[in-house]
Amino acid sequence: MSDNGELAGQAFNLQTFLLAGNGPVRSVLVCDDRPEVMSSLSRALRHLPGSPEITYLSHGFALVEHYTRHPADIVLVGIYRGSTSGAEAVTMLIKSHPDAAVIVFGVAADSELLADVFVRGARGLVLWDPSED
Repeated sequence: MSDNGELAGQAFNLQTFLLAGNGPVRSVLVCDDRPEVMSSLSRALRHLPGSPEITYLSHGFALVEHYTRHPADIVLVGIYRGSTSGAEAVTMLIKSHPDAAVIVFGVAADSELLADVFVRGARGLVLWDPSED
């Protein structure tokens, strides 16, 4: 799935996805090691209804351990070229917790990497244009 158009057709608005579930989102676990991305996500997530608990992890390898102790309704994991920790963490998390609601996010330029993780079991994909942040 290397065609950006095909991948973009599967992308969606983050807030729309989080609000379309089977009930209120009480907890969100965000994993990304880029401070500018964490800041941008923090701004977007603070507007969710019900003020869910949001936990931020800066390294993918802590994801499985944290989720095992504190499962979250939604897990958002940043995937980008040059870092394998997010992709590996998603794979490990889904392997040990197949019901985890994992959403990967990144830029369209990394579409092949995002598609690979999506195929491995992530339930959603969010693309964004970093120039709009």
